[in-house]
Amino acid sequence: MATGAHAASRARHALLPMPQLQLTVTNSTTILVSGEMEFGACTAEVDGFHLSYRKQNGELLGPELIDARKTEHVLADLEPETWYEVVMSGISQGVEGESAVRSIQTWAWQAGEAVLMPLPAPTHLFAEPVSPTAINLTWVGSVPPANVSHYTISYHLVQTALPLHNSSIYFLNSTSTGVQITGLKAYTLYELKVRTHDENNRHSEYSQKLECRTLEDLPGPVHDVQWKLMNSSTVRISWKEPLKVNGVIVNYTLAYSQHPAQPIADWTKTIVPASKLSTNLTSLKNNRYTLKYGRVVGQDRGLLLQIWKLQFPRKSAANCLLFPTNQLRLHLIENLIKFLAL
Repeated sequence: MATGAHAASRARHALLPMPQLQLTVTNSTTILVSGEMEFGACTAEVDGFHLSYRKQNGELLGPELIDARKTEHVLADLEPETWYEVVMSGISQGVEGESAVRSIQTWAWQAGEAVLMPLPAPTHLFAEPVSPTAINLTWVGSVPPANVSHYTISYHLVQTALPLHNSSIYFLNSTSTGVQITGLKAYTLYELKVRTHDENNRHSEYSQKLECRTLEDLPGPVHDVQWKLMNSSTVRISWKEPLKVNGVIVNYTLAYSQHPAQPIADWTKTIVPASKLSTNLTSLKNNRYTLKYGRVVGQDRGLLLQIWKLQFPRKSAANCLLFPTNQLRLHLIENLIKFLAL
């Protein structure tokens, strides 16, 4: 039973083969694209197709996400008597399969042939982050609503160093002039654009690009926390930045007390700038201390996530002493407590 489930899981994530791609010219400005998948030994599920095209030696346009149930797609508003290259690949579980590439030339314009005006792209895009994982996007359509089939929204992370791959571009369809994009990463810059589709399977160019950053979220916990005795009354605490910052860290807050049961407001607190990842706790007594540490992000207080127990030995060596790990205990607070205003 487990073996069969494991095999099915591997099959679902297998790389899709190259689709069977056919191109047919229907007039001087239109190409009919036909594509289907011949799986052979591959049994991966097809979630859709990426379709891109360009004039010979021109810039690649797209990709457009095609529904897996569609076997034909129309490329309209092309130039007469021009060579075009079309690229199609299958998508499964967010993974792009092998690409099929075909080229074809549109016909020369013929007298009496109807020439359709290209669809204008949407305008006046407005984006507003509403949470760390969601952005509201609205726009103004440039085509009468009665002639609009739907809009395609394309979005992706803004990357400055890494090349953008087709599988990193996401698409949404909407029949209205607004949509909420969800499932995003916190405090991350996204590029957004929209285009129009009409009832004749024609589509406009994409609108002008718009960038929007999601809101900050609470950071993950600091990690690799270490401490050592500097002298009989000083302990040095060091840590590493959270793996998930989720914003701009302003500072780190440490609170410590000999009496862990007393209100946190009565604990001694130390504020450490974000540029530093260590601090010294001084004027300590030869006793047991409880240390809590949190993070402050933007204008909001972080959450207390962790507690450390510091035990001073009754007799300290003259040189620096690294505490044994059995004297250092980490506890996770089950219910996150809002960090009190300092």
